[in-house]
Amino acid sequence: MLSALDLMIGLVFFFLLMSLLCMITNELIAQFLRFRSKTLFAEINRILDDKAVQDRFWKSGLIRSYCRPCADLSASDAPEYLNAGIFASAVIRAINGEDGKPLSASISKDSILKDVITELETTADATIADIEAGLSTWFETIMTRAEALYRKNLQIVSLAVALIIAAAANADTFAVAKALWVDAGLRAQVVSAASDYIEENAAALTSAGETADQDAADQTPAEAFAAFEAGLAEINDGLRSFPIGWDADSVPKGWLDGAATALGLFVTALAMTLGAPFWFDLLRSLFRLRPGRGGGEDSAGNPFSRRARENGSDTVEGGNGGKVAA
Repeated sequence: MLSALDLMIGLVFFFLLMSLLCMITNELIAQFLRFRSKTLFAEINRILDDKAVQDRFWKSGLIRSYCRPCADLSASDAPEYLNAGIFASAVIRAINGEDGKPLSASISKDSILKDVITELETTADATIADIEAGLSTWFETIMTRAEALYRKNLQIVSLAVALIIAAAANADTFAVAKALWVDAGLRAQVVSAASDYIEENAAALTSAGETADQDAADQTPAEAFAAFEAGLAEINDGLRSFPIGWDADSVPKGWLDGAATALGLFVTALAMTLGAPFWFDLLRSLFRLRPGRGGGEDSAGNPFSRRARENGSDTVEGGNGGKVAA
């Protein structure tokens, strides 16, 4: 029973590391291709469907101060994030309404923007400040849609990246599972490494979903590449224990062996698209099922944790009862 649990821990840790590799690669691609900027630019142009207002909006100094320096603004030059209050203020100025007339009178007919402004103006005693507040709320709703659209597009890129990484690294799920099952020493080594990894990265991975996107948006291309290199080195250290990579022995022998390898690579790629936070949470849950728990929450009683080894344990017990040097 413990051997089967350790096998699951090993596989989940493998998927976690591969997902992290896919994630940092996706962020690098998104940064260099300006996916966020292009999505934001397209969504703002969709809702500011009055061409005159749209042009004045993007040419305003308030908005251009958040964009890349350029003569003619394009999707790649647009900001990656925009504050709702800044958007609302820039739209009010871009409408350029005439004194004594409602703002909607300065917008062309049959447009989304005119309908929204007209609806905001119908509120009793609506002031410019009230309309600006309403535009801010509207923009936040639109950005929720933009974020979903960005995620959807990135998911397609993520699957392609995952397939390429899995094939290049020969990260065959079935081969990794077999190696972990037959080799108790490898299994114990991977479980120990997984426990240490959780202890060291719990805070970072727990908050990754909240901070990763904003951090990536604030990076320059050079900073993004440096972060990629640093992340790659750490992930590579964790993957050293796993039997992946191409050599003469790993080349499939015959079509049946090739089909099995291809399926194993595809399973790995699909697992990578689920994301590192998913596998991290699952890994911690599996450690809670182990005798002595562990996984960063109660690692003092976990024989595989770094803290236990530093407290004087010279050996740890393998999945089949054997002894492996810590």
